[in-house]
Amino acid sequence: MSIRAVATADNHLSRYYDRLSPTKLRDRRRYLRQGFQATVEDALAWPAHFFLICGDLFDTPEPRNLERAFVAEQIARLVGAGITVCAIGGNHDTPHQSTEQGGYPPLDVYHKLGAIIYFAQSARIESITRMIDGITVAVGGLTPNPNWEPGFDPLTMLQWRSHEQGADTGILLLHGQVEGFAVREPDGPVFSRDTLRAATDADIILVGDIHKHHMLKLGAGRLAIIPGATERVTFGEADDVPGFMRLEYTPGQGWRAERVMLPGQPRLDLLIRAAELPADDIPGYLIARVREKATPETLARIRLQGIISRERYHALNLRRVQEDLAPHVFQCVIQTDQLFLEESQAQTARRGVRLSQQDEISAYAEELLAATSDPAEKAIITEARQRLLGQYA
Repeated sequence: MSIRAVATADNHLSRYYDRLSPTKLRDRRRYLRQGFQATVEDALAWPAHFFLICGDLFDTPEPRNLERAFVAEQIARLVGAGITVCAIGGNHDTPHQSTEQGGYPPLDVYHKLGAIIYFAQSARIESITRMIDGITVAVGGLTPNPNWEPGFDPLTMLQWRSHEQGADTGILLLHGQVEGFAVREPDGPVFSRDTLRAATDADIILVGDIHKHHMLKLGAGRLAIIPGATERVTFGEADDVPGFMRLEYTPGQGWRAERVMLPGQPRLDLLIRAAELPADDIPGYLIARVREKATPETLARIRLQGIISRERYHALNLRRVQEDLAPHVFQCVIQTDQLFLEESQAQTARRGVRLSQQDEISAYAEELLAATSDPAEKAIITEARQRLLGQYA
């Protein structure tokens, strides 16, 4: 006799990625849907009593109809199996003002149909109770208010006591950063460890928004759990990001939490130092390094690092690398922010200067201007420089 729940967060369905063709964007969104569907499949196979969504199911308050219909299909499967679906909104899929979709979040559609229990309030913690096999479970939730000041902790103003509702155990759904795991400059709520302990007696507190999984012990068997995202939303996220949580409560033993990993879209991260680059055919070397390990489904990233001469920098020919790899990888991103340009006239004083596309364009244009006395040619170079730099404005 136990209570079983599957918890997920930060699925970011319908996310837009620039620099992807329409076909690649369609396929990238398919990987996002697969991450969410994997959580549904697990809940059905276990089977779970509760399916819990901890915010940012969608990446926008205006998801595409394809994702809306996909979610409807998955929820129908859960409800058809007798699984209770509870959800809160997140900072991405909650409208910021009434002029945005009339102020209605996309999850409200499923709530109005009676398919899910959507805790839409941000001024109070809403909750339900369910009795399953003689065990009373309370589930509460709080959707963040987009107009809260960054760093605000709503649990300093709100409280929720599951045991006062006659529950044997309680689960609370939140969305925001958590003290100790928060980003440097959060733009939403930040829950402190003290308020997570004191403002509620929930045995399990599930917090969406942070994409990397964490678990924090609150004492007396209580846990604050960050489920993590079901797909890497950005390239730099950790290897263990794709996943969700299985939770099981047994009377007398409390909760057991297990993280289930998901594969996610394949990716390749190559750190190549300037000293490793060959004397000739640098583009060919970079292309070979990627193709050695990548597949057409791989998200590839090349990070170039170190000090490089101006001549060797021009020999990189990164456009050729991008074009040659296009048929062989899903996407290839080349980062040069850790590449430094060697100063040939001041090497003893300075090892190098940080290289940026803007600085390099300006420097190269100055070289061309200095090498010609033709006014017409100077005008063409100046106009070209202005147009190129205008792309970065």
